Amino acid sequence: SKFIFNIKESFDNIRVGINLMLSNIASSLIIGIVRLGIQWNWNIETFGKVSLTLSVSNLLMTFINAIGLVVFPLLRRTKAENLPKIYSNLRNVLMLIMFAILLIYYPLKIVLDLWLPAYQDALIFMTLIFPMSVYEGKMALVINTYLKALRMERDILRVNALVMLISMGVTLVTTYLLNSLELTVVSIVVLLALRSIIAELILSKKLDVSVKKDIVLEFLLTLVFISSSWYLPIGLAVIVYTIAYGLYLYLKHEDIKTYLAYFKASKKTSN
Repeated sequence: SKFIFNIKESFDNIRVGINLMLSNIASSLIIGIVRLGIQWNWNIETFGKVSLTLSVSNLLMTFINAIGLVVFPLLRRTKAENLPKIYSNLRNVLMLIMFAILLIYYPLKIVLDLWLPAYQDALIFMTLIFPMSVYEGKMALVINTYLKALRMERDILRVNALVMLISMGVTLVTTYLLNSLELTVVSIVVLLALRSIIAELILSKKLDVSVKKDIVLEFLLTLVFISSSWYLPIGLAVIVYTIAYGLYLYLKHEDIKTYLAYFKASKKTSN
């Protein structure tokens, strides 16, 4: 086939690439600014302990981002009228899985406490940082993938830039004014949750789907996980979070039924 150079398409691709590049930089700086604040305000030992717990969560994010690379081309080939239905089912299944994955925290913490006894003080921060995987996972696998498929890269940039600026202000307050390491680490989860919520509200408006109830439920379940794991003994924390997750499953049972029906119908169609 003959190669045809299209100037307009080339400039569109360059524009999209620039937006995504700047968006990725802003996204990295959201957590990067908080880490710099910790590094400047506390000693290197404290910074190293927080970095350890961040690295554990990043292992999971590497896997999730790899899946997102597979989902994007599939969505690009999907008819526009099918995108809202797929979105609702995809986000529901993902969040059920992500909140179930949080249960891994408890045995993981026990193992790491035995394996790295010198870092027991640092591993408590996993309670605060581990939930960031929930919001980062939804952002990377569903929201960003959909926004890119709908050519809304500029919206991704705007959201990341806004939350990056908020990160600067929050870090100044929690590190220099309040001098609280706990609040500084909590701010990481809050900032990532805020970014996910803003981006999802933009996307849901575009797709004309309602997600506000789900956003509230997910925030409350995250709050239960953090508060129970931080304040309660690990055995009791497991019970509390398991009950809360069970209640979440009960409230979502209609959505689960809808997904199973959709999955069965899709399977029959493909056959």
